[in-house]
Amino acid sequence: MVTEKGTFVVDTHTLVLAELLHISQKKKILPGMKEVLKKINEGGGFVIVPFDLPVFEELIRLLQDFELHDGIIVATAKLYGAKVLTKDEKITKCGVIEVIW
Repeated sequence: MVTEKGTFVVDTHTLVLAELLHISQKKKILPGMKEVLKKINEGGGFVIVPFDLPVFEELIRLLQDFELHDGIIVATAKLYGAKVLTKDEKITKCGVIEVIW
């Protein structure tokens, strides 16, 4: 999302943060994850989006088309009108949300 001042704001789902943590642990790049958390806490253009009831309700409508975690991301993007940065072919071709890549 672009703000009125022309700066970018990245809506980041809590699930995406958990996936980043999982990847960073597997590849042993935890200092990178600590830097991400520092930027988020400093207000570095990130908004953390929770997995709340409206997202869950949208997920129920989408779950037949997506695996659980992808469904949460798509449901969140749909509700927030956000674009998703992904190479995932199923998400890219779903037509439910706008994808960047």
